[in-house]
Amino acid sequence: MKRIRSRHAAVAAVLAMGLGAASTAMALPQPFQVNPNSIPGVTAGTQFTADFVTGGSSTRVVFDSMSGSNFLYKSAGYIEYGAFQYNSSNVGVAMTRLGLDYQLYATFDQTFSCGSALGTGVSCAVTGANVNVYASPGTNNTFTKATLAADPSVTDTGGNDILLGTANTVIAGQAGINALGGAFENLTTNFMLTADGSNFFVDPVPFYNLAFSNFNNTSQGITRSADGRIFAIVNENGGSDFNRVPEPAGLALFALGLLGMAGASRRRNKA
Repeated sequence: MKRIRSRHAAVAAVLAMGLGAASTAMALPQPFQVNPNSIPGVTAGTQFTADFVTGGSSTRVVFDSMSGSNFLYKSAGYIEYGAFQYNSSNVGVAMTRLGLDYQLYATFDQTFSCGSALGTGVSCAVTGANVNVYASPGTNNTFTKATLAADPSVTDTGGNDILLGTANTVIAGQAGINALGGAFENLTTNFMLTADGSNFFVDPVPFYNLAFSNFNNTSQGITRSADGRIFAIVNENGGSDFNRVPEPAGLALFALGLLGMAGASRRRNKA
């Protein structure tokens, strides 16, 4: 019996390693195709391949309440995307037209749970997020960074911004202030395109259902209120990429194969 339990434990460990490997592979940036000419007013663009979108973010984080010994915070902010990349190199603006004929940005609100009051060296779990990704025809939108007194904002000049995609579920996420006093965030959410978004992000079909975002800044990019309850993050740099959840059937077959191997080993031992 000890040998059987040991083999079961070994199978469970291998299965966990396999799922971990799948998660690691899943996290690699994946290529996608963009058609910039789907944005009204854009006619000179070329459909192109990218695997990352770089940008800058500003957010205001405010203490909300206590939950037992946990400190709860909420935030609101935006990401202003500046360039598409492929294999770590910028895709030419003559193709993408980003910043020439249209703007690309996201607005978001988030919630966090921290084991102690937010401060230098504190990492928090991201417990909730709502994200909207927009394209804005033209380049007239105004981005106002966070202050201690006010959330950051995006002014939709002309009222013609186009919703491309949304996210409303946190898969995993951490955010906080590192040991040097700079803010950071690493977030994985779901991702869903609108009909207009499918005209912009044209491949793969269906499009990826996960979005990964990673932003960081230095201590010069964050200010804190005197009572330590409000943080204004004015310039986090990073970007976003996409992938999809592994097919459940593939993971199930992998698990059944490992269990089959365990059963065969057990039968050989009994023989």
